[in-house]
Amino acid sequence: MYDNNEEFAAIKSALKTPINILQTYSTIRNAFQRSERSKQKKTLKAMQNKEKDCFRNIRNYVNENGFVFTGQLTDIAICGDAGIPLKALNVSPKELKEAVLRTFKQAMDDGYIAIQGDTIKLTEKGRSLVMRQGFFDNFVHTQKTRIDSLNQKFNQNFKYVKLTGTDSDLAVFKYTKSIDLTGIYNNPGKERLQAVMDNFKKLEKKGLVEIRNNIIFPKEKAIEKHLSKHPIPNMKLYDIDLKKSYRMKKKSTSAVRKHISGKYKKGDLKLSKQRALQGTAKKAAASAAVKDGAKKAASAAVNTAAKAVPVGMVIKLSGSVLNMAKKSVAGNK
Repeated sequence: MYDNNEEFAAIKSALKTPINILQTYSTIRNAFQRSERSKQKKTLKAMQNKEKDCFRNIRNYVNENGFVFTGQLTDIAICGDAGIPLKALNVSPKELKEAVLRTFKQAMDDGYIAIQGDTIKLTEKGRSLVMRQGFFDNFVHTQKTRIDSLNQKFNQNFKYVKLTGTDSDLAVFKYTKSIDLTGIYNNPGKERLQAVMDNFKKLEKKGLVEIRNNIIFPKEKAIEKHLSKHPIPNMKLYDIDLKKSYRMKKKSTSAVRKHISGKYKKGDLKLSKQRALQGTAKKAAASAAVKDGAKKAASAAVNTAAKAVPVGMVIKLSGSVLNMAKKSVAGNK
């Protein structure tokens, strides 16, 4: 009599090897898939970290050194993160604007950037380009080259001098027709600024200068007479470092618009606030001293403040009234 159990046992025995093979294959396949997924995750994570590092380096450089358009393809690096407004391309001078517009148009045609609303942003292709080895180095090189060029041109027309809050500050008019007291190159503090302003007010009372809206103008005839009795030594001129004036914090697109104009703006330098020039602390101290009967002490305090650390002031080099006055005085001797 045929035994079903024996038949099942024979069938099971015959299938044992193929089943084991399938089980082994399935185990290997699952392990391979897990390995591939893990590898893909690691690769994706590495790419994301590389992208973060790349744009963080650009962002840190711009925050530390500022940004100027160069007309080179590396300019598109500034379109990372939140992008830049279309209006930012309205740079000057005209030649630079034309170069910038050509570069950005070509970059858009090549698929590196795209316009979303009124903002220019990098595409995935553009981000890949910026992440390529050597791009960041080229970006830094073109930025430094442009700044150096601007620096050279700028210092042909502008310098800064150190004002001390004494009569010797009149020497500034050997190099310029006027000085704008809002053109502060450093951050000397309220007291020092007040000392300089008070000194010019004193010179105004003497009839040597005229003050209009924080701009100081020399009076030629008065200076001629003053020079005949009080020779004024020359004043040292200092170059202006545009790397400082272009530094910014990229907090918003408005900050970018302010700093990437491609030319010097008075607002790019650290400006003194008008209230710093109109401070009342020294006046109040002097007034209190007078009330206490210490007029000499008050005068000494004002003079000490006037001799404080010099205040850096930006001037535009121009024809000098003072030099003409000196020649006139020399001719009358």
